[in-house]
Amino acid sequence: MAVATGSECDRQPVLRAFELRCITAVTYLFRTTGQVLGVSLSGAVLQTVLLRTLRRRITGPGSLEVRRYVNHLYIYMTSLYPDHRGDKV
Repeated sequence: MAVATGSECDRQPVLRAFELRCITAVTYLFRTTGQVLGVSLSGAVLQTVLLRTLRRRITGPGSLEVRRYVNHLYIYMTSLYPDHRGDKV
């Protein structure tokens, strides 16, 4: 294990408080942006899969109304607070 002497410490880069705050802010920016994109894209994919599955499985007269109703119920159920929706979603 090497011990740094005074001259070696002088050559190491030192982050100023402002730089550290900027790095932290940018890190949080990318992290939260990734979370938002992940949630919104996964929701869009889930919605698309649901609609395709409903179209494929529910056919015949009145099927459009049934699919719209099921899709509306799904959107409503996912908008409820976890305490209120229980194990339904």
